[in-house]
Amino acid sequence: MKSAFGPQALYAIVYAFLTNGYGVAWNAKPICIELIGRFDGHQTGVALRTFANPKVKQRLPGNWGSEKWKELLVMIAPKLTGRGDRALLAAVQSFNGTPDKLAQDSKIRALLKTT
Repeated sequence: MKSAFGPQALYAIVYAFLTNGYGVAWNAKPICIELIGRFDGHQTGVALRTFANPKVKQRLPGNWGSEKWKELLVMIAPKLTGRGDRALLAAVQSFNGTPDKLAQDSKIRALLKTT
């Protein structure tokens, strides 16, 4: 079954999945996981790039945001098949800083522009 999530819905799902910084909403987590599991290859590529979205970026600092970001990457990695998506994923995974700083990295910024 093809998913019909548009970009705004993708951002909202990732935003909710990343928590509010105070913990995981036990009732939202399984819904977010199910919805993320429905992403197709293109949508997964969009989800990978959500760290550059200002609203999503607000969720990334701190322990909860970092842990949930890592969890998201594990969930979406198998569906990233495009060369550009795989290159960006590799750069994101090898980044030494916190996820909220990803868009500041020159290599990652260059990959965002080319993919």
